[in-house]
Amino acid sequence: MKLNDIGRVLRTNDVEIGPERVTKRFKQFALSMLWGFLERKPYLSAKARYEREKRLITKFFGNSDLKTPTLLDSDDQELILVFQTLGLTDLVQIFQDPAIHIDDKLQYLRTALNQLHTIHNVGETHGDPYLKNFFRVNGSENNGRLYTCDFEYERKSPEPAVTDVLILTANSINALFQANGSAPKSALSVVREVYGDDIHFPFDIRDRVFFSLRFDMGH
Repeated sequence: MKLNDIGRVLRTNDVEIGPERVTKRFKQFALSMLWGFLERKPYLSAKARYEREKRLITKFFGNSDLKTPTLLDSDDQELILVFQTLGLTDLVQIFQDPAIHIDDKLQYLRTALNQLHTIHNVGETHGDPYLKNFFRVNGSENNGRLYTCDFEYERKSPEPAVTDVLILTANSINALFQANGSAPKSALSVVREVYGDDIHFPFDIRDRVFFSLRFDMGH
């Protein structure tokens, strides 16, 4: 099994998807947290993760540059968030589909990076910006509109916003390479369009191990 797919099996939370409502119940611990140190993802209690996601989803809702699911209800005692159900396809599926042209995939990456930029511009971070947490809303009337969610984590990093960018970029390059056999340079050019060239990060051994294991990157 690829590391990229492990999170789908070892879920941190219980999620029930109905025709109109998605119910997310935050669990106290999951096996996936065992490698959190490599990801610069500190352990957070279920209550802390619940509170962070509720705060950010509420703060981001209504931002014209950032699409998030509508929060319908919450339960602070049971640690439950209820969202409106949407027909979604995540970017993992889109990037791994060889039938989708690479230019279209790069446009999705551009949109996702712009959403990250919007989050960073208001002084926050996404915390879990993997392709699996960016979604195209199904239906031709949406014209490729992207939504993002799962803000429950934070990163213990010298530059948390840069960590956001690095994770999304590395995940995208890895997925594009698997599906198309190329495109890392074109992906990096999209990053420069949105963030410019002035992105620096003090990689340590932990980061090198993480990116190597998670995204098959040796450099």
